[in-house]
Amino acid sequence: MEASQATKQGLPADEVNIEVRRILRGNPSWEWTVTKLTVEVKKNLGDGSRGAVGSCPAWRAYNERRDELRKKKTINTVSLTEELEAVLGTEGEKLQQLLVEQEKDKLEDARQAKLYLSHEKKPRGRES
Repeated sequence: MEASQATKQGLPADEVNIEVRRILRGNPSWEWTVTKLTVEVKKNLGDGSRGAVGSCPAWRAYNERRDELRKKKTINTVSLTEELEAVLGTEGEKLQQLLVEQEKDKLEDARQAKLYLSHEKKPRGRES
């Protein structure tokens, strides 16, 4: 069957490919699946099959690129040892420390704002 001929559902494969490409470009995410795309194609075009979406060039290119990126994954999550955690502190301690620092910053900002405003006041009395 040629790409321009109709699929089993009656929708030309070229139309399906164009719609899949439009959806992928309009909603960039690495979470797309053939099933999700088929639902979107049916919603937008009123027709389309899972097989037509899964075999279209736009889906295959997207899927290959996604697989490449997943294989190249270089960031690994590492748990801290108890010794490192003791040196660095636990999340609760760090969070509490950040909250205390934030509160100090707010108080200092408020103090600075009051000082700034007091210098901006016009003097009372006669104006020249």
